[in-house]
Amino acid sequence: MPREQSKIRKFLRLDREAMAILLMAAGSIISSAAYIYVNEKKYHPFTTVTMRGFFSLLTIYYISVRQNQDLTFASRGNFRILITNSVAVALTSLVYAGSQFYLSQPIAIAINSSSPIFCVIFDKLMFGVSLNKTQMYWLVVTFLGVLMVANGHQIYELFHTS
Repeated sequence: MPREQSKIRKFLRLDREAMAILLMAAGSIISSAAYIYVNEKKYHPFTTVTMRGFFSLLTIYYISVRQNQDLTFASRGNFRILITNSVAVALTSLVYAGSQFYLSQPIAIAINSSSPIFCVIFDKLMFGVSLNKTQMYWLVVTFLGVLMVANGHQIYELFHTS
């Protein structure tokens, strides 16, 4: 028997992939808006990261329990990988939150959003992973998007007609 769709998915008439894209887009918008709010209120970066981590943990726990996922670890290796990943994410979040006190919001978001570019470069250098045509296309689109945000003033001057 297929699992019953959520009320939101039924209302919006979306399949799983479209719903995932919608949720990721909403998460990105909310995350950026939260950082803008924090920047305006001049909260300390450590406070920002701690609160973000706390609410992320609660959200992930809620989703895991709701989806009936097993929260136990099969081995110590899995736990070690999770802890290493969590520390890396915490450090990255701390640097990102701190950067907003020194950089403008669009520049900080552009740098943070450029992480897929660095993942591809590191994958190629460290593991020899190659990209297919579609992945290469989206990498170019991502790179152009970062360039547009980083050089927004020059692009504005290029098209400004006064």
